[in-house]
Amino acid sequence: MTQPPAPWNETRDRDDDTQTRDVAKNEAASVASDAKDNAQEVASTATDQAKQVAGEAKGHAKDLYAQARSEFADQASSQQGRAASGLRSLAGELDSMASHQGSGVATDLAQQAATKANQVAGWLESREPGDVIDELSSFARRRPGAFLLGAAVLGLVGGRLTRGLAAEAQDDLRAP
Repeated sequence: MTQPPAPWNETRDRDDDTQTRDVAKNEAASVASDAKDNAQEVASTATDQAKQVAGEAKGHAKDLYAQARSEFADQASSQQGRAASGLRSLAGELDSMASHQGSGVATDLAQQAATKANQVAGWLESREPGDVIDELSSFARRRPGAFLLGAAVLGLVGGRLTRGLAAEAQDDLRAP
């Protein structure tokens, strides 16, 4: 016959179970606390890196904008110089034409056109591209009709000159 276990064994087993539960509970709490701390650290690191990347992107965008603006200004200045050079060339041709024609109304008109072309070329050469745009905008607001008429005349003359230069270039290519 077996004897029932002594009550002290049951108490001891219950104490062992309680201690095991307490240890497991403490360990679980410790693991949870560590996980929370690590998650906060990862989140903080990610936030810092995101801010750093955003700052670098902003810096690169500013650099790119400055570079594009500089290149645009260089291109505008170059085109403005080419326009002034073209006007000087046109003025020289008109002046040459006027000096070979003798006297008369056509000669006077060619001479006046040469003088105006030289003046406009000098005006273009003495200004920055932004200044030219500002002055043209101001003129267009003050005298819109004159601005539109001038733009139309300039377009016609430019088209004629371009067509003549293109035809001349084709003739040069065809001739041996």
